[in-house]
Amino acid sequence: MVERVLVTGGAGFIGSHLVDGLVSGGFDVVVLDDFSGGRRENLSVHFGGSNFCLVEGDVRVKADVEKALDVVDAYLRVTEKRKGLYAMFTMSS
Repeated sequence: MVERVLVTGGAGFIGSHLVDGLVSGGFDVVVLDDFSGGRRENLSVHFGGSNFCLVEGDVRVKADVEKALDVVDAYLRVTEKRKGLYAMFTMSS
C-alpha cells in the first residue's frame, strides 16, 4: 500500500496542485524541487504539516534523489514546459 509519495517538481504550478490533492487525500508527501521553475509560495500552505516534507535539491543529482527516495513508497515525476502547455507525469512504486 502506498502511503508516502515523492513528487519531483512539486513546487511548480501543476506539481503543487498534485501535492495539494495528495495531502488532502491523506498521503504523506515528500517534494524534491530545486526551485528553478517552481515557487515556495505554491507549497507554503503545507509547511510545518506533519504529512509534508520538502527536500530542496535537483533530480539530476544522485545524492538528492537518493535522499528523497529513501523515505517513500512511490514517486510521481512532474515535468512542466514553461512556454506552452505541456506536462508529463510518471508514477512508480
